[in-house]
Amino acid sequence: MKEGRKVKKLMLIVATLLYFSSFTLALDGFLKPSAPKNLISIPGDGEITLKWTENDPSENVIYYNIYQVASAVVSASVTKLYIKIASTEYKYTKLVSGVKTNSYTVTGLANGQKYTFAVTAVNVDGLESDYSNITSATPKDNPPSFIKTPEVSYISSNSVIIEWETNEECIAKLQYGLDTTYSLGEVTSDILKTSQSISISGLNPSTTYYYKAIAIDRNGQETTYEGSFITSAVSDTTPPVIFDIETHPNDTTCVILWKTDELSNSTVEWSVDLSFSSKKEISLYTKDHEVTLTNLTPSTTYNLRVYSADPSGNASLMTTSTFKTLATPDTIAPSPPENVFATPGDKEAEISWTPSVSSDVAYYKIYRLTLMPVLEKEVSTSSINSILYRKVKASSEVLKQKIVGLTNGVTYTFYVTAVDYAGNESDPSDYVSVTLSSTAIPSMNRISFIFCIILICFSFIFIRRRLGEL
Repeated sequence: MKEGRKVKKLMLIVATLLYFSSFTLALDGFLKPSAPKNLISIPGDGEITLKWTENDPSENVIYYNIYQVASAVVSASVTKLYIKIASTEYKYTKLVSGVKTNSYTVTGLANGQKYTFAVTAVNVDGLESDYSNITSATPKDNPPSFIKTPEVSYISSNSVIIEWETNEECIAKLQYGLDTTYSLGEVTSDILKTSQSISISGLNPSTTYYYKAIAIDRNGQETTYEGSFITSAVSDTTPPVIFDIETHPNDTTCVILWKTDELSNSTVEWSVDLSFSSKKEISLYTKDHEVTLTNLTPSTTYNLRVYSADPSGNASLMTTSTFKTLATPDTIAPSPPENVFATPGDKEAEISWTPSVSSDVAYYKIYRLTLMPVLEKEVSTSSINSILYRKVKASSEVLKQKIVGLTNGVTYTFYVTAVDYAGNESDPSDYVSVTLSSTAIPSMNRISFIFCIILICFSFIFIRRRLGEL
């Protein structure tokens, strides 16, 4: 009899719970709060601030959730993850939960990239509203900054070379003159790149000149630097010395590398015979020379000679060599870099890594992972969304590169790839995350785990006692 009573009481408890659960589900559509209204987005530097109208107090909303929205052309079906509106599907990815106010700033975004958001409201019963209206914004781009300030890298009695490096790709302008009006002229490089080298010729010996270096990014924002130099009294008559010649052939191309002991231009002549009838010149003055030959014949041996001249016109001796093109294209990507590490700083992070074990790496690319961007045609959660920060020349030593213009208190995630001379790019390295100017907080994971175990044990004992009382 007692066992039968226990079973009946248990069945009554279960039936009551099921009844109220179904009743709650049936009223779900009536009890959940209304969707937040008037959502707007205000772009900032690497961030977007969202603002919306608070729900009416009668709806008992206790917090809001922030979602990032990706759009795509409608396929065939509509699932719970997608809401169909006209001919577009929207995928909502929750970014933040538990926002207590009617505004929130999403940080760690990529400047110049469009982001779309929506907001929901959650009431005291844990019921979540429908999505608000969607809103889009593009974080504002910072002006470029100098990683390496402009400096004179070569000077003679009648010419000078000024070089600098910026944190993003820019075009370059160099104004110069006998005073700070810079009235003598302007030299421009219209190629977007991070490292610039500008040469000026036709100067007078033993003369002080003033210059203004201007870096302009792809969005038209600029940064400037002012300096001066004094030309030499004696003319430069020493030619550059060439060393460390390398050839990296593919089937129809070949990359030629060499070094010089002073800044100089690059000239390559080549042919199958000894006529050296083909010629390619690069006027950029550098100590690290790179010339790519194209339209070559596969599986063919070529004769080659290189030479360089400094800004004063002193030409080096010609250096000859040979190379043989490959029979088929090189399509094998190098191995990825290893031991990627990030060191935080004030609004910057230093990324370091050990080189790829592959021997034909030309340079490395540093990427920063971003939030999922708005996709116009396809939503893919498997693709890597990132922005390219830097290209770094290959080396056999541990490589380092500073990434500047970041935001303190924000966590950034980076990875590095290796690219060979044929253009094949490796898989990404391991990801590395870094939080700028963050304060370390003791981990509570172990304490939380132990507390949960104790709570489960007490709950189990309590349930057994209650069943015993029945």
